[in-house]
Amino acid sequence: MIKFSFMKKIYSLLLFLMATYGLNAQLLNPGMETWRNSTSGTSTIVNIHAPIDWYGYDSLVVADLEFAASIGVIPHGTDYHADLFQESTHVHSGSYSAKVITVKEDTLGLLPGALTNAQMQVNLTVLLAGHGLAAATSFTGGTSVTGTIVDTISAWVEYLPGIDSSTHLMGGLDTGLLTITAIGKKGGVDTTLGTGTLQILPSDSFVQIKAAIIYNDTSAVTDTLRITFSTSGGGKNRALDSSTLYVDDVSFIMEPNLVPNVKTTAEAVKIYPNPAASVLYLEGGQSAGLTFNLYAVSGRVAACKTLTGNDNVDIANLPEGLYFYSVSDNSGNTLQRGKVSVVR
Repeated sequence: MIKFSFMKKIYSLLLFLMATYGLNAQLLNPGMETWRNSTSGTSTIVNIHAPIDWYGYDSLVVADLEFAASIGVIPHGTDYHADLFQESTHVHSGSYSAKVITVKEDTLGLLPGALTNAQMQVNLTVLLAGHGLAAATSFTGGTSVTGTIVDTISAWVEYLPGIDSSTHLMGGLDTGLLTITAIGKKGGVDTTLGTGTLQILPSDSFVQIKAAIIYNDTSAVTDTLRITFSTSGGGKNRALDSSTLYVDDVSFIMEPNLVPNVKTTAEAVKIYPNPAASVLYLEGGQSAGLTFNLYAVSGRVAACKTLTGNDNVDIANLPEGLYFYSVSDNSGNTLQRGKVSVVR
């Protein structure tokens, strides 16, 4: 475990270095290293576990099912199970990962497991009406983010589909799901500014996934980010018993030093090709005097140029990867922003 612990320290150091670039966003307990343990239920005592600053369905579902049974809304039963576990033998780095499982919850049948950085509420009436766990769940809170725009969520995951109902063998047709919601205030009201989703495909080892956030509103500043990992498509797939998702080392990729409010939706400069190998071409009829900045995901300025008209930027010496750009006027107002990939 010495190697894993060292990797985790490096991972934490990278997060700190990103913060020194002025990216004021910190995902708490990203490596699932610290956990809280408790119990839920009365007639049936279920041990529950969750990473600190992350949450699952367990405490809600177990307590709510027992309450519903106690008042006769559903038949009495004792077959309630946890779906979120601390995993120490199957990790990407460090000492622990989060293990999330689709489990059978007595009379409700198979319910997907979930891991989220927001607190959840389950509407038992909606759930018992057969609308599914996704429709019955609402969220509050999340990770606070200020002074930056989160572009992408990255994580290391492994997904093992569960028991096929026809063959009764492990490895049926099932996928996990990563969902992201960027929230900011408009008129004093929490409003969804952007969303991202990614299907988590089966794998036999940890793989890195990245889900981009698509912003439909840049007139407000994102202040909260909600991230949810779930099995069986979060209830959108046909749930398979024992489908298992391992999650470790969650992180942000951010657009550094960019002003969230873009002054116009029209492109001031046409930037191509994308992906690019050695040269970026910048074309715009009114582009003279504008400033083009290209950023690495760390926040470092990779290229900067004051445009004199149709221009180009030499990127032949830049490492391959994802970069962010901004185009601003001489007053510092951001007119355009986006991302480009460097490939060879």
